[in-house]
Amino acid sequence: MPLLIDRQISLGKEDFRFIPFGEYLELGEDDQVKVNAVQVSGDDPLEQLLPLAEQFAAIAVEFPVLRDGRGFSIARELRIAGFTGQIRAVGETSRDKLALLERCGFNAVYLKDESFKPEHLNAYTEMSVRYQGAVDDPRPIYRQRMLS
Repeated sequence: MPLLIDRQISLGKEDFRFIPFGEYLELGEDDQVKVNAVQVSGDDPLEQLLPLAEQFAAIAVEFPVLRDGRGFSIARELRIAGFTGQIRAVGETSRDKLALLERCGFNAVYLKDESFKPEHLNAYTEMSVRYQGAVDDPRPIYRQRMLS
């Protein structure tokens, strides 16, 4: 699976060992300190994750099926709460979601090998006008034009 980080294909060694957030919560304090990355799903308690988020260098957000959009909300909430680490989309991701993933706060995405082509990186810049505000620019279009 190719890993995209900040719109680039990552060829480096994996820096993180993700553990499920539920397992992290079951660890003792001494073991929790050693964890630098967790993986969450839409079923995990966001109210428990947000206060702990800054303890992690990376958080992987699982998309179990293509139509499950809870991961977008999780990433957005993490960024609004001030999380500055890597937020990685894993699972059922696709080329047409790349720009939206980034707008919601993701800066890393795993894509399936069989469907990936380097041209997929164009998806980040195909839409130059965005009507809604998002994590990357919270201003709606009428505010963007007033200040430009």
